[in-house]
Amino acid sequence: MRTTLLLLPALPITLLLQACPPVDDDDADDDPPLNVIDQYFAGDSTTTLASGTALAPERTLIWRRLFPDDGRIEEHIEQVAEDGVVDSTAHLVIDADGAFTLSVTDAFGTQQGDGALQGDPWAWTAWTSTSTYLDGGRAGAMVALTATLDDDGLLATHELVDAAGDPMATTVQSLAWTDPADWHEEAEVLGEGP
Repeated sequence: MRTTLLLLPALPITLLLQACPPVDDDDADDDPPLNVIDQYFAGDSTTTLASGTALAPERTLIWRRLFPDDGRIEEHIEQVAEDGVVDSTAHLVIDADGAFTLSVTDAFGTQQGDGALQGDPWAWTAWTSTSTYLDGGRAGAMVALTATLDDDGLLATHELVDAAGDPMATTVQSLAWTDPADWHEEAEVLGEGP
């Protein structure tokens, strides 16, 4: 077998780069958006049933991703329950006036609803929402949420009522700001990180 080595004259690197066609990057959609605000929280959630029985505190992690250019927010929630990790995802689509629609998917079904943000755009300090479970074991149940965000972290209260309007439970999430690396490390330890 005979091998031929073809030697070309050296070309300046800029000429070589200009001669190369652009690469079609099929993974371009996987690149993160340029204008994203990430917020990380960790702490405990406490739930009290309508009967007055308090459940054991549950470790809760929330990663909020704000996309100002797209007018939306995503929340990735990891909550350690007695029977394992409950993974939830919330999607909010925001109007110019701070009103929003939301869709939440969790272990109990899918919720849809609406709400309002308070404070400066993309630096909101409070919000409220009302959503209804469309399916799953809680179909017809409603969740009323009140949340505040400050230098200490995120405080959110979820009031759950059944389809008949009878109280089921109140959950309070008291979460401190946390470092992104610490959040991801803890989420990985839980085995459910997004």
